[in-house]
Amino acid sequence: PPPPPPPPRVEAPGPSAYDLLPGIVVSGEEREAGRGCFATRNFAAGEVVFSEEPIALLPPNALAIERYRTFASCSAAARGKMLDMALPADEKLLPGAELDPSNTAAAWVGQARASVDAALATHPELSPVGSELLMKVHLAWTFNAYAFRPTGAPAGDAPHSAMFAVGSKVNHACLPVANLTYSSGHHFQPPPAVGVPNPTPVAGVPLLPAPLTRGTWTALRDIPEGAELLVSYLDTSSPENSALLSAHARRRLLQETKGFLCLCPTCTSDAGPD
Repeated sequence: PPPPPPPPRVEAPGPSAYDLLPGIVVSGEEREAGRGCFATRNFAAGEVVFSEEPIALLPPNALAIERYRTFASCSAAARGKMLDMALPADEKLLPGAELDPSNTAAAWVGQARASVDAALATHPELSPVGSELLMKVHLAWTFNAYAFRPTGAPAGDAPHSAMFAVGSKVNHACLPVANLTYSSGHHFQPPPAVGVPNPTPVAGVPLLPAPLTRGTWTALRDIPEGAELLVSYLDTSSPENSALLSAHARRRLLQETKGFLCLCPTCTSDAGPD
């Protein structure tokens, strides 16, 4: 029999991979909270902090298999950036367990493994990628992707999801300092979205169409040099809405969907919402 195809090439991001956006630096590996995005100059309220095309996009109601196909069809550089995300194997992602003791890194990894095993059993064309890489892809999407609706889409439409090389490293606060908005066109092309070369797809894996889009992070208030850029994961189109939920409801939702207990000042302060 012919030898099995080699695994897809992954190009790890170099030290300057995230230095393309003026005014923002990715840093903080040594922090308990992990990496984040920090301002390298002052930003005034209403000013665009940065704008970025996504690494990859998924259509509404995408199944897990589409995460894996998207990874397999990406360029080696895009694969490396997709994997260079916070994953729940890092216990720092799961601070506190008082809301849900079962919400552990092991539980999230177990869900990912079950999904990957089912995908490999029915989609042998993904076997060159391997279960360990696919598990990381699954977890990277779960914990680092943004939900969004293309410009002009009805409010009731199911959201697309997008992963950004820099934007997906922006951390959460229930009262954020920045807002994330999207602009999109009506053209379609294979992932990983606008202008990214796609030279090394895995044989037999179909390419998925995705709407062209950009994410734009805009300051909601003055952001001084050195401050961390923070957005709300709960409702990026209207960040004020997150403060209307009780602290318990916000923390429960974030722990169930993103795997962490929010410790932002709004949740921990007695002055925060009840």
